[in-house]
Amino acid sequence: YYRIVLFGLPFVIIDIIIGGALRGAGDTKTPMYITATVNVINLLLNSTLVFGVTYHGRYLIPPLGVKGSALSATISRIIGGFLQLYVLYFGKRRINLDIKEKIRLDFNMMMRIIRVGIPASLEQVIMQGGFLVMQVIVSTMGTIAIAVYQIGMNANSLAFMPIFGFSIAATSLVGRSLGAKHFMLAEIYAKVSRNIAVIVISGIGVFMFIFSKQLAALYTTDPIVIKIASDIIKIFAVVEPLLAILNVMAGVLRAAGDIPYIVLSAFIGLWLFRVTIGYTLGKVFGMGVYGIWIGICIDFVVRSVMYSYRFKAGRWKYIKV
Repeated sequence: YYRIVLFGLPFVIIDIIIGGALRGAGDTKTPMYITATVNVINLLLNSTLVFGVTYHGRYLIPPLGVKGSALSATISRIIGGFLQLYVLYFGKRRINLDIKEKIRLDFNMMMRIIRVGIPASLEQVIMQGGFLVMQVIVSTMGTIAIAVYQIGMNANSLAFMPIFGFSIAATSLVGRSLGAKHFMLAEIYAKVSRNIAVIVISGIGVFMFIFSKQLAALYTTDPIVIKIASDIIKIFAVVEPLLAILNVMAGVLRAAGDIPYIVLSAFIGLWLFRVTIGYTLGKVFGMGVYGIWIGICIDFVVRSVMYSYRFKAGRWKYIKV
C-alpha cells in the first residue's frame, strides 16, 4: 500500500503548498472545490478498483483490494496536484504565476521560508509523535479501549472540521492585516473568529452531548463499547469550546509568525500533559480509556490557556517574519 501511495506524495506537497498560498491570499473557495473533486474521484475509484467491475459475470476490472485503495488514493492526489498547478498558472485567481517566467533563486526569501518552515515542521513532528504514542498506549489496553478511542477520535473529527475552517479564516484575515500594518484590525479579526468559532462549536457540543449514545451506536452494536464511548463523547463535548479557542488562536499566532511559541505549547500540552497524564491515569491508576481522555482534555485546557495568554499579551502583532 505505502509503496504505491508514495508515488503521489510529491503531488500532495504541491496541493498543500498552493492551497495554503491561495487560502493565505483570501481565496478559500478554490482549494475547497479542488479538495471536493479529489474526494469524489477517490470515492469513485475506490469502489471501482477495490471491488472490481463485472459485466455478464466477467470482470471488466478485476478486484484489486488494498492495491486498488492505494491506486485510487494516488490517482486522486495526482489529479489534485495538477488541478492546483493549473489554477496557479492558468486560473484567474488572486495568485498567478507566468509559465514563461524563468525560475530565479531568491536566497533571502528562501531563508525567510526556512525560518518559518522548520519550526512549523517541528510542531507537526511533536504533534504527530504525541498522537502516535497515545495510540500505542491505547493499543495495550485491549480491543474495547481501542474501539472506544477510535470512536472518540471520530467524534473529535466531527467538531474539528468547522474548527479547521475558522482557523484557516483567522490565519488568512490576520495575516493579511498584519502584512498591511493594520494591527488593530488583525486583533479584531482574531477576536471575532474566535467568538464565532466558540458559539458554533458549543452548539455542536450540545448536540453531541445529547445524542452521544446514538453517535456511538453508529460505529458498533456492542453495549459495553457504546456505554463507554457515549461517556467519552460527553466528556469531549464539554471541552469543545476550548478546542475552538485552541485552534483559532493557534491560527492567529501562525499568521503572525509566532511559530516557536506554538512549538513550545505543543510540546508542553501533548507530551507533558496529554501523554504523561493519559499514561499515568490510564495505565498506572487503571482508569483505562477514561484516563486517556482526561489527559487529552487537560491538553486542550493547557494549550488554550497558553495561546490566549500569548494573544492577550499583544507581542504577536509586531513579530518580524
